[in-house]
Amino acid sequence: MLLNRDFAFIHFPKTAGKSLTRYFIEAWETPIEGWVSPGQVKEVANVVRPGITLNVGFSHASVRRAGRMLASRGQRIEDLRAIFTCIRNPYDLAVSTYYFMRNEYLAKSVEGEERTHFRAAAELDFEGFWASDVDLAPPEFWMAIDGRVLPNQRFIRFESMVEDLRKFASELGFRHVQLPHLNRGQRGDYRNYMTPRAERAIYERFEFLFRPGFYDRESFG
Repeated sequence: MLLNRDFAFIHFPKTAGKSLTRYFIEAWETPIEGWVSPGQVKEVANVVRPGITLNVGFSHASVRRAGRMLASRGQRIEDLRAIFTCIRNPYDLAVSTYYFMRNEYLAKSVEGEERTHFRAAAELDFEGFWASDVDLAPPEFWMAIDGRVLPNQRFIRFESMVEDLRKFASELGFRHVQLPHLNRGQRGDYRNYMTPRAERAIYERFEFLFRPGFYDRESFG
């Protein structure tokens, strides 16, 4: 998560958050405060400048949490010029999420309560995982407050990040810089993983991204 006087960036998992964190650190005016994972500190070290404070801790945070943080400083999240969140085709997102958790668990890179989800990814196949009752926070947990998207939220599409960022930079008056490609996945086309049962389960879990027309529902034979 990043905050400055005018903007917030909410890092929704598996949507190029590391690349976007670095982008906004370069693009926004200081002061900027951010919360990043330990690995991100190295990845952004060469663009950190005076006026930027990075805290090592939770890199993923919800709009609600950002609102509480701003409220503790006497600000309202509704008064920011824009809240940025990146969204991704839910089918592609489901593939990326599943294999990330599976590989992290098998590499023994996770600990604590997260292991329940990661262990399920390691033990179940793709279809079985998404059709199971594994308790993962839905997109609206990250992007909405009481089910409502705030009027100042701006959604960046994973599939058109550069074009969307250029548009928002022009519209809102921040600097457009080169978008880095960090932590790039290697999973291939999501259609290779889909079955009708998996599709139904993914649609139900990610309906928030389908309902407003961000993405179209697809059929898989």
